[in-house]
Amino acid sequence: MPSMFPSKEFLAFIGILLVVLGYVFYYRDLFRRSTKPHAFSWFIWTLTMSVGFAAQISEDAGPGSWILLTETFFSGSIFFLSLFIGEKGYTVSDWIALALALLSLAAWKITSSPFLSVILITLVDIFAFYPTVRKSFWKPYEESLFLWASSACKYVFLLFALDVFSFITAFYQACLVALNAGFVSFVVIRRRQKR
Repeated sequence: MPSMFPSKEFLAFIGILLVVLGYVFYYRDLFRRSTKPHAFSWFIWTLTMSVGFAAQISEDAGPGSWILLTETFFSGSIFFLSLFIGEKGYTVSDWIALALALLSLAAWKITSSPFLSVILITLVDIFAFYPTVRKSFWKPYEESLFLWASSACKYVFLLFALDVFSFITAFYQACLVALNAGFVSFVVIRRRQKR
């Protein structure tokens, strides 16, 4: 009997389309200079996405991992571009967030516990958000909200496309849904306050 639900490959494909679409709009805004990404955030996100992808592959996550692989590529490209046309103001607190993220990554590397690794990599991602949140507090129009909203959606597809659904394969992505949706809400509120 055929399943009523779409295949995991189809769900992964929809997630990948959301990744590509989100970044197409982000690139457009980046080259128009209306979006200015913070290099620290994008550097750390590139690392965490690649670690998340590796963790999913090691746990046989299946098609759900394809979305993180695609995300890693695009995240790395935004980091590279942000070095030239991104936010140039780095504060002491940005450096502290970067140091905390890198320390958490080092702790992740040292631990042999997959459970602790997922907690630490999620913590790294939260630290990575700080420079972008700080910048967006003062300059809420310098972020393209479509990317962040589509990111919250694509991680939902990623969760449904996992072959193995466990704390190790799903917790990080579930947190990314919350972080991206929360960031969109934060920027919308700040834009209203700025008006």
